[in-house]
Amino acid sequence: MLFKMHEVFDALAKARFPAIAAVQGACLGGALDLATACDIRLATSDAYFSIQEIQMGMVADLGSLQRLPRQLPQSVVRELAYTGRRLDANRAFKLGFVNDVLASQSDLPKAAEMMSEEISARSPLAIWGTKENFNRAERREIDEGLSYIAAWNAGMFMPEDVNESLGAVAEKRKPRYRNLLPIQHVFSEE
Repeated sequence: MLFKMHEVFDALAKARFPAIAAVQGACLGGALDLATACDIRLATSDAYFSIQEIQMGMVADLGSLQRLPRQLPQSVVRELAYTGRRLDANRAFKLGFVNDVLASQSDLPKAAEMMSEEISARSPLAIWGTKENFNRAERREIDEGLSYIAAWNAGMFMPEDVNESLGAVAEKRKPRYRNLLPIQHVFSEE
């Protein structure tokens, strides 16, 4: 099922045309994965981005951990992934993740449409070739990362952690997770 979900976002990333994300308000979970699969991101000033899966006791698995490190500095991605903090639109713009921040929500669709029209006025073959070359340069690492996260979550997903995360929110308390088991070495030093 996870591979099928990967295909949804990959279809956008691999399309022969550039995809423009127009983000207003919260962009988290699948919305963030969708935005990272797009070529261009526009946002309103109230927009923010967050890797919320960590707050739910799970590892993000639809592509943000594979795509974001190519779109933001590694330390920022790690901060977002480990804490679930919000990256506001203005900081995202300063870091190069967002192409433009629009003052009002009504300006957002207009800006996306203008950019789309500007791109569509170019040679379709040249646009496709340009995107194909960008994608070819990054594709192998993303594909390997998506395969790895699918295997990781298949073997390591802990429903108990998710239930504890959700229960803690409902009960307005800090979550209480079990400690990791110690790493056991297969080979002894004899």
